[in-house]
Amino acid sequence: MEQMTIMLTKFERHDDETFQAQKEVWSEYSKEFSDATGVKYYWAHQEKEDGVYYIGVNLFPSKESRDAWVENYDVDTETAKFDEKMLEKTGKTPEDREAGKLLEINMQGMDVDLTNH
Repeated sequence: MEQMTIMLTKFERHDDETFQAQKEVWSEYSKEFSDATGVKYYWAHQEKEDGVYYIGVNLFPSKESRDAWVENYDVDTETAKFDEKMLEKTGKTPEDREAGKLLEINMQGMDVDLTNH
C-alpha cells in the first residue's frame, strides 16, 4: 500500500528567491532519498488574498519503502545539511526563511485509501 507525507505551510507573502533556491537545493539534495525509496514528490504554491500557501507531497510506493527511509534518516543531521546548503545559496538562516510563516501542518506516514491507478 502506498503511503504519503504532506506538508502545508502558509506565509504572509511569496519569496521567489527562497522558493527557487529551495527547489534547486531539494532537487540535488533529495536524489539519494528518491533513488533509495522510489518516492515521488510534488510541490505547489498558490497566492491568495490572505497569504501564500505551499504544499509538499511525498508519495512512497509502499509503507516498507517509507519505513526503511525513516529508520535510516537522522532528522537533525539532514536538516542541518539542507539549512547549510540554503544558507550558501541565499545567505538566509532558517529563521530568516521562516519569517512571516503563519501556519504549518505536517502529516506523515498516511496510508493511501483511494487512487485512480
